[in-house]
Amino acid sequence: MDLTLVPFGYETSRAQLVDVQQVPSGKRCGCICPSCRAPLIARKGNKNVWHFAHDSKGELQNKLKKCNFSFYVSARMMARQLIGNRLSINLPGFKIEQSARKPFYGGYINVVEVVTEARTVILDEVSIDTKVGGNHVDLSGRIDGYCLAFVFTHPGRNEFSHLANLKEEKTGVLAISLKGLREKFHGNKESRRPYSEILSDFISTDTLSKEWLYHPRFRETQRQVELLLEEKIAEAIASFKPPQRQQIPQRPQRPQRPQRPQRPQRPQRPQRQKKPMRFKCRMCNSSWTENSSGHESCNNCGASPLLVARVEIQDN
Repeated sequence: MDLTLVPFGYETSRAQLVDVQQVPSGKRCGCICPSCRAPLIARKGNKNVWHFAHDSKGELQNKLKKCNFSFYVSARMMARQLIGNRLSINLPGFKIEQSARKPFYGGYINVVEVVTEARTVILDEVSIDTKVGGNHVDLSGRIDGYCLAFVFTHPGRNEFSHLANLKEEKTGVLAISLKGLREKFHGNKESRRPYSEILSDFISTDTLSKEWLYHPRFRETQRQVELLLEEKIAEAIASFKPPQRQQIPQRPQRPQRPQRPQRPQRPQRPQRQKKPMRFKCRMCNSSWTENSSGHESCNNCGASPLLVARVEIQDN
């Protein structure tokens, strides 16, 4: 269903929202858009799903900008009109999950704590368009001494993050997204089921469209998750064992080379025995006698052995 097509119109004669199936076709419906207040036409043909459409020829429509969120605005206002003093509603589960990288090695440590399980509750003392902790909400009710509040979200109406900072100890807040209504209304072409019934069932039973913005046990559970995550990180550090280095295999020792046979030692030459010799220098005519190997220089003038005459003294 196009977002400019409206499932619920505001009937001016009865001053209330009505389903397109509850009014005559065409301009006789007597309805205006609950968002931009422009005249509506009830289109109830055989081909398309029934809906309200803006009267393009209306004077108000020509003066106003295109009504982009008529679908969601009409559904939100109709939901508030349908809810009575008592409401049965399915609530989704709520859990907190945190993770951190494992120290020293890869992977993550994950911690999950459940704040509340999914369940069905019955709200009493339901109020429409009220305040909780000074913040505006679409509806609220009471259950077992606790206050449970709801806000309807859709494109153009998504800023409710401030509700996550409530300080009330016995108050919970959920957001109900109306985006899923488009498909449910579009699939109603054959059955022609009233949109008001589809909307009531959607609010009461659909859990995928609901999200917890605040829960009274949120902060306590958040602290438990943080402490448990710190404990797991400490355990991982304490149990960490550095990986052992792989020992490099030693190289096989080379086989020793066979020793070469030692060469036989050469016999030492017998030392020459010095014999008594008589020497005479041809340069200075000096002479002397001594035991010599026969290559002495002159002791007097230092003449070379070539200039020294030698005569071996024969033993008697």
